[in-house]
Order: sequence, then C-alpha cells, then structure tokens
Amino acid sequence: MSERPLSSRQYDSGSWMPFTVEVDGHPVECNFNPDPERGTDATLCVIPTQALKVVEDPARMKVKPNVMSEWLDRLAAASASILLVHGRWFNDLSELAERVGSGLDWFEGMERRIAGAISESLRRGSVKPGKIVVMGSSRHGFAILHAAAKNPDVSAAVAHQPSCRGLEWSNLREWTMIRLLSATHSTTVSPILPLGR
Repeated sequence: MSERPLSSRQYDSGSWMPFTVEVDGHPVECNFNPDPERGTDATLCVIPTQALKVVEDPARMKVKPNVMSEWLDRLAAASASILLVHGRWFNDLSELAERVGSGLDWFEGMERRIAGAISESLRRGSVKPGKIVVMGSSRHGFAILHAAAKNPDVSAAVAHQPSCRGLEWSNLREWTMIRLLSATHSTTVSPILPLGR
C-alpha cells in the first residue's frame, strides 16, 4: 500500500469494542473491530501483541503508526474483522528468558490467552466457527503456530518471521545471550542483540 488509508475504520476509535476476558486468573485485554458490512460472515483475524497501549487504543496508530499498521490497513481493506489480544508475558524478554530457562513454558500461557479471546468472541457471536485466523510475527508468530496447532477453532495461521529455531525457546541463541548478559550486567538487557547472522 503506497498511502495509508487514514479514513479507514481501524483509525476510528468508535469502531473498536474493547473487552476483557479472564484466563488463568489474569485479565486479558482485547479489542475487537468488526467488519460493518460482513458482520459475523467476515473472517476474524486474531493478532496478539505485547503493545498494551495499541490494544487499548488501536486508533492511535493513525498518528503513531507501528509495525502492525500495514497489517490492519490490509485486513480492513479486505473486509476482515480484527481482534487484538494483549500478549502480557512477552513484554519483558529478559523475564521471559528467565522463566523459560527455569522450565516454565510461557507459550502455553500465550496459547491459553489466545484461546480465551477466541472463545469469548465465539460466545459473544462476533464470529462464526471456521472463520478464525491467527496472525503474528517474531515471538508472537511462534506462539500463534502453537495456538493454531492446539486450538480446533483456528482455521488458519499467518506467521511472519516466527522465532522458532528450536522446539522450545530455551534452545534459542537469543535466550542464551540474554541469560548470559543478564548474569554479567546489572542493567536491563536490550531485546535486540547482535547475533552475528
């Protein structure tokens, strides 16, 4: 897309319907943007993101676009409904690496958050079964592959550059680097590390 469609529905705050669902005793912030013409016949594209402010107010991307802006532009243009889901556990990569290193599988937690948001959308009648696609990039791309494999309500998945060099995250070089740097430095470690690729 050469020009951003700034008059499109994803940039209208009134087109979004926020809701919260509880999963594992934690609130999961979600925001739903239905296609006004196709309604429940529209494909629902579920997108997890660590950007809580984007989930709370997606229309703010009109002024401050991020990596997700083009996805939303294209989905709205294709008459898809959109569901943003806050990823929570993926906010702090150092914390995530520490938990994964201790044997906790936070992808299972992310899968449950995605499943909870999808179940709530089905319960509300926002989408028909067989019309659900999960989408994500990087660590969310890896998470949605797991969610698609384990959730029978998911019909398709779009994983853009998923981080999945190993069957589990603790095998990834990024996590080893973060753990090593965290052990040697008392400062916060940046999630962007030169890995010599």
